[in-house]
Amino acid sequence: MKALRYSLFLLLFAGFGLTASAQLSLGGGLGYNLEAEELGINVRGVYGFNETWRGQAGFTYYLAGEGINFSEFNLNANYVFSDNGDGTLIYALAGINFFRVGFDDINVGGIVIDGASSTETGLNIGAGINLGLSDNISVFGEAKYVISDFDGLGLFAGILYNL
Repeated sequence: MKALRYSLFLLLFAGFGLTASAQLSLGGGLGYNLEAEELGINVRGVYGFNETWRGQAGFTYYLAGEGINFSEFNLNANYVFSDNGDGTLIYALAGINFFRVGFDDINVGGIVIDGASSTETGLNIGAGINLGLSDNISVFGEAKYVISDFDGLGLFAGILYNL
């Protein structure tokens, strides 16, 4: 599994200097994990290697209740299969997900129960759309299913700024 992680990382980021038409976008938005039923804050970066392939890295922190926290880090490859030329892109995605859940120490009747955390590695599959509002700003919507011990569907929406 470690070799798979390194291979995907190299595939996503090895081509940074390979094309002159590459584009970097940064932004964020909101996400909702349907399995955990939690709202999250998402930040992401998208690097366009060419008109068809993009690499995407993102982090989401879910706003869970007190004493519990959820977060995920994703590395995805995006395959753009529809580009109408006005900034609207429809893409499929696949990649790696690192999902972490943690619990703080709790005190029950004077007895302290130690907190714990767990991180699971999974696979992402999904699709999304970018709608260009201007040359530099676009909004996105994305649905992503994670296959792991913490599997579930995530829905994301937000804004990207093209650098």
